[in-house]
This record gives sequence, C-alpha cells and structure tokens, in this order.
Amino acid sequence: MFTIYDRELGRIAEATYQMNQDYFFARKWSEDSLRKYQLEQVKKTLLYVKEKSPFYQEHLAGISNTFIDNMTFESFAEIPFTDKATLRGEMLNILSKPVSRCCFFYETTGTTGKATPCPRDYVDTIYNNMAVTSCLTTILKDEPGKEHIVGVCGPTELHSFGDTLGDVCKNMGLAMAKFWAYSPVVGIKKSIQILRDLKITVMMCTPGMILTLAKVARQSGYD
Repeated sequence: MFTIYDRELGRIAEATYQMNQDYFFARKWSEDSLRKYQLEQVKKTLLYVKEKSPFYQEHLAGISNTFIDNMTFESFAEIPFTDKATLRGEMLNILSKPVSRCCFFYETTGTTGKATPCPRDYVDTIYNNMAVTSCLTTILKDEPGKEHIVGVCGPTELHSFGDTLGDVCKNMGLAMAKFWAYSPVVGIKKSIQILRDLKITVMMCTPGMILTLAKVARQSGYD
C-alpha cells in the first residue's frame, strides 16, 4: 500500500513484480543471463556502499571503482570479507543511510552473541516480501475455491517475522490472525483457542513452535 504514496517506490514494486513473473516463474533465466544479472547487482551494491557507508568507505578503500566496474566472478574473490565479528563491532556505522530513513528497525536475536542491527528500508521490504509472496502464492493459491485462514505465529518485537509474513498474507488477499504464543499477553492456551475457534488452515511459524502447539493441543483433548 505504501507504494501508492510514493511513485518511485511504486515503479520499483512494479518492476520487481514483473521480474519475478517474467523471469523467475516463467523460467526465462538462462545460466548466463542470471550470472550476468547477479554480477551487475553485486557491482551496484559495492559502488553504493563504498560511497555511502562509513565502514565500507574504509573497508573497500583499496578497491578502486574501475576494479569494480570490470569485476568478474573470479576477481570478486579479491573483495575483503565482512564477518559477524565486524558487524558486532561496527554496528550502525556499517549502514549506508541513517536509521531515520528505514522502514523497520530489527535486530538479530543475539543467541550467538551481541545482537546486531538489521534495519530494512522500503526498497528492501519490496524486494524481500515480493519474493516471499511469489513463492508462497504457488503453494496457497493453487487450489481454486480453497479458503485459507492463516495463523502468523512469530515475534514482532525487533523481529521481521510478523511484519513480513503479515504483509505477504495481505499481498495474497488471505485472512490472517497474528499471535505470538510465547507472549505473556497471548500465551499457549490462548493460541490453541484461536486455532480451534477460527479453524486456522495454515500456520506460519517455526517447526519448534508448531510442535509445541500440537503437543499442548493433544494434551487439551484436541485432534
């Protein structure tokens, strides 16, 4: 919906949609054309971050724009790595635009160490959600007359799961209920009630979450 209020974002959304339909799902990518496209996108990304990101201005200082323009997949190996430790050390310094220009601010969960920022701007959102929508459409919209109610069961606090999958469901015109079973507001028992009362047909969640819900449902006497 936000693309209606920004013509440039609308243009990007339409072009991305057409690329998904005309190339990916129509299987028009040849190996050569795909590699050429990927290489051009890598070049654009490198030039962009080299100009905009404080970290990459320094990190890629030894890589000239001419090298990037003439880069091949083989010479790409000469680009210095960015690893997880770098992300944890640089944090917001690695970004190519201020956080005030992002659409969402997320972080990693921090399960393996210090949480790192994962802001997503409006273009990121279009690219990411368009691809997920296109793929899930082949699963959930291929049965004419089948009416789905989707349970989007994932965190939204500094996490992309609920926002992304909620947007994807809207793109497909699917009814959904967003709930986080580990939330103190909702909880497992309330989640089971939602599944039962709404007759949820599709769950979008982790394998661990669905197994937990299934176990509690069985203990509560539900098939």
